[in-house]
Amino acid sequence: MRLIQSGLCGLDFFILVVMLWCNFLVMEAIIVKRPNRWLFPLLISASFSTNLYAGEAHEHGIAHLDIAKEAESLSLMLVSPALNFAGFEHAPKNAEQHKKLEEVEQQLKQGYSLFEIADDALCILKKVKLEDTPLKDDQKDNHDHDHDHDHDHDHEHEHEHEHENNSHDEGHSDYRISYEFKCADPAKLENLTVNLFKIFPATEEIRYQFISETFQKGGSLKPSQTVIPLK
Repeated sequence: MRLIQSGLCGLDFFILVVMLWCNFLVMEAIIVKRPNRWLFPLLISASFSTNLYAGEAHEHGIAHLDIAKEAESLSLMLVSPALNFAGFEHAPKNAEQHKKLEEVEQQLKQGYSLFEIADDALCILKKVKLEDTPLKDDQKDNHDHDHDHDHDHDHEHEHEHEHENNSHDEGHSDYRISYEFKCADPAKLENLTVNLFKIFPATEEIRYQFISETFQKGGSLKPSQTVIPLK
């Protein structure tokens, strides 16, 4: 009952259990130097899913970065309040704000600018996916609003009540972007330099977690410290 009241139930609770179980097994494997390769893909998925909970805090100035290294693949998931990147979190109210969001999306797609990897690792950015953005939220809200016009008049009051309840969430919007790099010489992947502070100066701190087949760590970056060791 307490889990249900706290909002952690069903699928979310299952994901959390799997995540904790995977972290226990991988730490045991690392300690005895017997990495469970069959477990690693599941652990990556569970590790990345922790942003479901980290993102709930929605701290302005704070971004989250998950990094996973497996064989030749380097995967990153960046999550940040929209305020850090765009300067506002509400739906765009005019053409200028709409243009700003489009500019931010273009900047976020520039994986080579945001992240510096050693040239001799021979890494290629294979995929960038903007999974959650204020523009997507705005498009979804517009679609839902248009759909509501098709409802009977009897549902109008219910819709207004839901709008009032959701109004508290309108001030919060996040960016969630994934990056996939493929590296021809992954042994040369020693560090990752994050340039987010230069491009989006409203970002004050980046909290990261890194995991590989044999190593995992977490920490935070500041404008004066932007390098993450990958070994």
